[in-house]
Formats: sequence, C-alpha cells, structure tokens
Amino acid sequence: MTTEVRSFEEAVRSAVEQGRAELVHLDDITDGLVAAFTQGQGPGSIARLEDFVQGFPAELRRHLDRERESLGTFNIAFFGRTGAGKSTLLSVFGRLDGAYVSPGDNDFTTEVRQVGWRDCRLFDTPGINGWGASESRDVLEARARAAVEIADIVLLCFDSQSQQAMEFKKIAAWVLDRGKPVVAVLNSRNRRWHHPAVVRESGRRHLSETVRQHADNIRTQLAQIGMFDIPVVAIQGQRALYARAATPFRGPFPEDFQNERESFGTDYLDRWSNFPKLERLITASIAEGGADLRLTALREDIRSRCRRGIGELENLAAELEREAESLERRVESLFAVLGYPEDAERAQWLHDAALSGDLVDLSEQARGGPYTSPPKGSLDRFVRHLAASHLAGCHRQAKVNVDDAIQRAFAERKAFGEPEFRAATYDEGAMATAAQAVWADRQVFLQRELEIAVDDESAVSGPAAVHAATIAGDKGGSVAGDAAQGTSIAVGLGALALPLIWNPAGWVLATTLAGIGIVTQVGKYFGKKASEQGAEQTRKAKADAIAEGHRAVDRTFVAYEDALVQDSRRAAWTSLGPAVGESLSAAIERRMARARITRLLDSLRTYADAVRPAPAVTDVLRRAQRRIGETPAEVTRVLLGEDWLESGVDYQPVRIGEAVREAYASRQEADRARLAHAVTAAWRSPTPAQIYSWRHDLEDAARRDRALADVVGTFWRVRGARPVFAVLGDYNSGKSSLVHRIMVDGGLRPDTAFDIRALPATTVASRYRFPGFDLVDTPGLQSGHDEHDATALEAITEAALVLVVVHVNLLVGNTSMLEELLHGTEMTAAKGGRTVFLINRCDELGVDPLTAPDDFLNLQNRNREELRAALAARCADVELDRIHCLSGDPFGLVGGAATAQPVDFDEHRLWDGVAALTSALSGLSDERPPSTRPSPPSSVTGTRCTRCWPKARRS
Repeated sequence: MTTEVRSFEEAVRSAVEQGRAELVHLDDITDGLVAAFTQGQGPGSIARLEDFVQGFPAELRRHLDRERESLGTFNIAFFGRTGAGKSTLLSVFGRLDGAYVSPGDNDFTTEVRQVGWRDCRLFDTPGINGWGASESRDVLEARARAAVEIADIVLLCFDSQSQQAMEFKKIAAWVLDRGKPVVAVLNSRNRRWHHPAVVRESGRRHLSETVRQHADNIRTQLAQIGMFDIPVVAIQGQRALYARAATPFRGPFPEDFQNERESFGTDYLDRWSNFPKLERLITASIAEGGADLRLTALREDIRSRCRRGIGELENLAAELEREAESLERRVESLFAVLGYPEDAERAQWLHDAALSGDLVDLSEQARGGPYTSPPKGSLDRFVRHLAASHLAGCHRQAKVNVDDAIQRAFAERKAFGEPEFRAATYDEGAMATAAQAVWADRQVFLQRELEIAVDDESAVSGPAAVHAATIAGDKGGSVAGDAAQGTSIAVGLGALALPLIWNPAGWVLATTLAGIGIVTQVGKYFGKKASEQGAEQTRKAKADAIAEGHRAVDRTFVAYEDALVQDSRRAAWTSLGPAVGESLSAAIERRMARARITRLLDSLRTYADAVRPAPAVTDVLRRAQRRIGETPAEVTRVLLGEDWLESGVDYQPVRIGEAVREAYASRQEADRARLAHAVTAAWRSPTPAQIYSWRHDLEDAARRDRALADVVGTFWRVRGARPVFAVLGDYNSGKSSLVHRIMVDGGLRPDTAFDIRALPATTVASRYRFPGFDLVDTPGLQSGHDEHDATALEAITEAALVLVVVHVNLLVGNTSMLEELLHGTEMTAAKGGRTVFLINRCDELGVDPLTAPDDFLNLQNRNREELRAALAARCADVELDRIHCLSGDPFGLVGGAATAQPVDFDEHRLWDGVAALTSALSGLSDERPPSTRPSPPSSVTGTRCTRCWPKARRS
C-alpha cells in the first residue's frame, strides 16, 4: 500500500470519526433548541407560527438523522444541469457498465443513484433546468437538493454547451447557502478536444482556448454569487467512460464504444480524457483535509438552516406586525364611530374569559399605547344632531301648545291634570315619526362610515381586511384563518338597522311629566283664594305657568334626544360589539405572537452561535492543488488538459468507407427536400393573396379612420424592405458560427472575423446581406444580460423567417422568450408558423458520425422527436419537417476566422447537414406576382394610386 493510498484511507477514517463526534454535539444543542421552541405554546396561537415552531425542529431532526445514516462513508454528490454528464461521471468513477448513461434524452436520470468509490459514496442526481419529460422539474430538483444536503463535497457539473444564469442561481440557493465544499467539473462535449490522435497540432490551441473560456466563465459566474477560488477541471466524459467502463458494455452506442477501444486502447482513452486529473484532485483534497471538509459540510448546513429559519421568523414577525396594526386601526376606526367604550360596554362586550381580562386594556398594553378616540363617537354626535333637527318642529309646536293650553285654562278658570296637559302639549305621532326619521338617517350614516373605514383598509391583506369586509356587510366575504377563532363575526349592516319597536315619545313623556309643576301652578291659582287675587297677580301667575311649561317641554325634548342617542349607541354596540371584540382579540394574539417570535429568534441565534466555527475548506483545496502543480498557472494548465498541445502523439486521419458515404448521401437528399419544403411553406405563409386581401381591408379601414394611417405606413415600410431572416437562440448555441458558415459556403466574405467565444460574445444584432434577403445574427438568450434579450426580441419583430438554434440538450432553463415568439404577445405577432428549428452542434451528440453513422442518424431522429414533444408541452405544434439537425462548425475547428474558405469545412461536409439549410435558403425568392405589389397609397406617399384606391379613380 502506497503512502498516498494510506493517507487517503486514514483521512476518510478520520472524517468518519470526527463527523460522528460532531453529530453528538449537534444533537445536544438541538435538544436545547427544541425545548426553547416548545415554551409559550398554548391555545389560540397563530397557526403560521405554530407550523414553524413544530416544523423547524422536526425538519432539523430529520436532517440530522439523514446525516447519521450517511456518516459511515465520505459522500460526494454530483449537481448540475440535465445532460451535463453527471451519470457518465458516476459510471466512470464506479467503473460501471454504462447502463445509467443517457442515450441523449433529457431528464434521463429521475432518481438519486449511489455507488461506492474508495471508501466514499458517490451520488448521481437528477439534472436541474430540464423540461420535465417524464416528471415535473420541481420533483426532480427536490431529489437533487436532498442529495446535496448530506454531501461532504459537491461536484458542480457543467458542459461546453453553455452555462446558464439560472444554473448559478440554483447553485447559490442550494450549494453555496449550505456552505458545501465545491469542485467544478467541465465536461467538454467536443469529441476532438484533448484527442491528439485525431487533431493536428495546429488545430489544438483553438479548441483548448474554447475550453479555457468556458472555465473562465464558470469561475466568473461562481465568484459573482460568492464562491471564490473554485478549481475547475475539464474532462471528456465519454472518452473516460469508454476507457473505464465494465464489459459487457450496456451503455449507449456500443459500436462506437468498441471502435474507440480498438482504435486507441483504454490507456490512451483514459490518459486523454483528463479524468485522472479530476480523480487526483478529489483524492488529494480528501487526503489533505477530509475531516475538515466533513465538519464544514455538517456545520455550515446547520448554520444555513438557522439563517433560513431566522429569515422566515423575521418575515413572519413583520407580517404579524402589519396585521396587528391593521386590526388596531380597525378598532380605532370603530371606536371613533361608537365612542371609546364605557365600563358597562366593556364588561358586556369586551371581556375575554380565556385571557382573564378586559380586551381594551390588554390591547393597549400589548401595543404600548392607548386608543385615542373620544368617549362620544361620531355616531352619538350625529344622532344628537339628527334628533335636534328632526324634533325641532315638534319642540316649537309643543311650546305653542303650552301657551294655548294655559291661556285657555286661565280664560275658562278651569284646572286640568297631567293627562290633559300631555294631550294638549305634545303631538306624540309627529314625535314618533321624527324618531323613525332619525333612525333611518342614522342607518345611512353608519353604513357610510363603516364602508369608508373598509375602503381605507382595502390595501391591507390578510385577516384584517376580511374582518373589515364582514363588518361592512360584504355578502361575498367570509372569516377565515387566524381571524376566525372558530366563530363568525359577520354582522352585516342589515343587523344595524334594528326596527324601532318601542314608543320613545310615550315613555319619555311619562317620565318627564312627573316633574312638571305647571299642573300644580294652575291648580293652586284656581283654588278658593283665586278670587282674592288681583289682575296683576293673575298675569304673574300666568307668566310663571307658561315659563314652567316651557321648561317642562325643554326637559322633555332633551330627555327624548338623550334616549335616542343612548338607544342608538346600545343598538350599535349590540351589533358591532362582537366584531370589535374579535378584532381586539386578533390584534392581541398577533402582538403576543410577535413577542414570542422575539424570544424564538434569540433561541435560534443562540443555537447557531453554539455551532462550532467551520474550518477553511479553501485552504484544503489549495493544498490539494499544490500536489498537482507548483504554481497556479501550472495547476490551471493541468486541470484544463492543456498538456495535449505538445503531446507527441501522431495524427491519424480518419478513413471514410463507401457505405458511410452512401448512408449520408441518401440522408442529404432527404433532408434537402424536406427542409426546402418546410422553409418554403413557412416563407409563403400567409400567401400573397392573403396578404393582398389583408392589405386591402386595412387600407379600406384607413380611409374611414385616418388614425390607421400609421399602421398602413408600417405595412408599406415592412413590405418595401428586404426580407429579414433572424437567427435566435441561447448564447453559445453556435448561432454566430452557423451564420459564418452560411456566408462562407455562399461565397461571401465578412468584413471582419466573427467574434466566436464560449462567453456571451454577440451583444448587438448584426445584419449580413445575402441575395434576396438579409440574415440577422442576434445576441444569445439566457446569458444573464437582460439587454441582450431585449435586443434579440427587437431584431425578430419584423423578421420574415426565424431560425431558432438550440443545443443538442434542446430546451433547458428559461424558455419564456421562445414561447412568446411562437405564441405572440400583446405587443408582438406570433411567429410559430414562420419558425424553423435547428438543432446545432450535432457533433456533440455523443457518437462519432463517421465510425457509427447509423447511431448518429438515429440519434438525430430521436432529438427531433424529443424537441417536437418539448415544444408540444409548451402548446406549440411544430411539424417534424421544420426541425433540422446540423453542425455549423463541426468540432469548433474553424471558428470565426475571416479568412475561412469552403474547403475548410470539406472534411465534415458529408454529415454536418449544413448543405440542406443553405440550399433551402438560397431557393427562396420573392414569388409574389407584380399585381400584388402596388405602390403605397396617398395616405403614405401623398399621391393617389388609382389601382389601389378605385374609389378615388371613379370620383
């Protein structure tokens, strides 16, 4: 056993032992957190808070249990986009038979698979950003995330198709956030890269430069999300699989596998796959600090969970604060209408037995301040004003009646009793009518006040808004969630319109007349001494009687108004008291929950602080890289496989058999006819006759509505311009390489070299003139630059034909812009019928087109079918004839050189599929007859065309 092997095995044992000891410590401090979380639980708690209080510790326990199950080995998880080569990597590490490797299908891996490797466990995971061919993206990504959670090292898997912005967002959320140690793996899908036997020495540097650009982009994107100094290792995954796979081989393309082994041997394939460099880096990292890597993974994962828990609690606290404030504003608005509650009202409506206290007092204590509404609310004041207004006539008439009654009594020298005085003075029917009017106006006022209060809170979401709606009598509203407390508080304004079933005039008069002295005054005057009084005394007695009568009337009407106000208030509290109580209870509940969250946050922060500091894993990875090279530049050169630039391996040209030529010749003719038909059909849709008819209708409408003149002008501007064929697709899908190839094969020479890189290189829409049309190259999508997407969208707006270029991975990541192109939006026309899909870079399908032509063509057919299915899943029905496979620059050997000639592509022209596209495009011509191409009308040019505007000619 070598020293290096012994060091590796000892490092794994140390990682296992220290991991178990660390888990004991984490269990102990988790017990303390669970105990802290169980304090303060009780009836009436906020359900959202209880869900967190119960769910967070339970999930923490489940995670520690999962960690416990996996601590027996050192764990390495593969994480990355679908189709990046994770399953291939697993099969290489484990020396498997290739059965897990996808034959080219997206989302091929749907479950987490694990294999053993040198006392470690390797986890293959479902890919992210797929289109959900067999199961939903969310389900597959959740399984991948679960494997990452228990990993000691995560291998971030990328390929040379492109690295999408969405990939790095998920890396940040699922890998960085958990503090996982990381190594990046770049799987070059180019079968010629790092293959000195099939690439001349003069062509190797260009291919290596492309790989270096990919690696630089990965490092840059990782640094932007906070992951620095991440080593990137480039491999050729398929070559590594062919070198190490067990036999019999059960992976895809067994003929290609056998041919590669026979042609080059397993030692050559292994050496020039660059996989040994990745394996060496992983073993060196574990040997240098396997225990540190494990402890970092364990501790940072727990700390990450604490950070997320703290964030959830803080968000919930802010949410509860907003809800409490909304409910308290609701209470304040109700108090402003009803008046600050009196002791009797609080005792009857606002006492809570469960809380053993007065809800107003409890709420004011919880919110830290009193409610400021006056004792007399706007309803009391309004009803008193209404009563005085509606009873004013009755009041005045009662005094007139008093005067008349006393005058008659003195004139007739006749005394009368209280019943006679009441009957003579008060019109009880009129007073009752006035009271009913007060009640009706009161109802309108109350409804308006409560509706205004609800409108003021309309922007508030959650229980407070529902609560307010029920108070206002919203028939569509309901009380739900935490605000309901198991009972309904919906009262509705209909309940406020209590019928006036009592006779206020009757009982008010009965109580007030008892204190009237006018009857006594009149009775005394008409006694036996009355004859002894003189005229002066008579006048004085009469005046005293009238004054006393007026005072009696005033007291009666004041008492009457008081009675109306008191009964109005009583009726309002009867209707709204339960709602006020529910609002106060809900506000108190939220304030209490908010205070509890403060304690929970303290406990959670204490728990996070109890997790020991994590070792610096970057130091471990730096030490491991020093085993590979003495300087950073040397390490990078080794990890990126640049040793092949001067390998000394002789170039072996590929010989093409006659059977291969015949197979591709037959396919070329079929592709040419199929694509020419599809492109021509798209070009002629709509037909010239349909265009003429639409234009005629538009111009006819413009004669009636001059506002349409601009639309007509746009039509003629587009109609008169050269047709535009726009090339659209993700960055690094090979759009610019394809445009460059079309130009070269067409005998056109670009002014400057095309800027073709692994990074987002095309930043503006570039127009290239061809006979009969202009070809427009657009910035790539999914580059993380929103301005690139906007430029691309603008460029395709008026395109007559759109060529959508996709990777062999097909639709991955965000496809919203493609869907808008196909279906149209409010601002752009749908171009589904004028779109042709090109599956580019088919040299990266995974099989050699010259040694296994049947497999290569079958794989193309499968990709076309899969792309059609993926589009159908997005409600886009695309005929198979409008999907074509090609390789604009096979193996990236030519690039964007301005000096490129057609002969530079001849080596692969037999199978690259470009000829079918160039033939179809060159066959397009403007076939509309002259009669369908009139001059613009006078609304655009200022002159009239009598052929287009026949009415003008007849006039």
